[in-house]
Amino acid sequence: MASTIDSIQRFFGKKTPEEMVKKWRQDIRGQERALERQLRGIEGEEARVKKSLKTLAKRGDKKDCTTLAKELVRSKKHKERIHTSKAQLNSIVMQLNHQLGELPWTVMTASGEREA
Repeated sequence: MASTIDSIQRFFGKKTPEEMVKKWRQDIRGQERALERQLRGIEGEEARVKKSLKTLAKRGDKKDCTTLAKELVRSKKHKERIHTSKAQLNSIVMQLNHQLGELPWTVMTASGEREA
């Protein structure tokens, strides 16, 4: 009876847990790629700032050097935050995979098929 209901629900648009997890993983991977692009942009900007910092230091422009140094520190903190976000997204994907793996066991336990 349950399989008939499941097949009817899938026919009318309700997705299976596997399909939902697959979609969520795709979305999360897309977010991870976006974070990677941000990191590469920040690293490129850091390289430009370091180069201009060196030229300003050679000229002896202390005020502008201080401003650029603060910008470097801010960009490094931002990179750390992005790395933390990426780690959290990866953790979410692993939890989804774990829950998906536990699903058959949970269904068996709930239906009483498991022997004590």
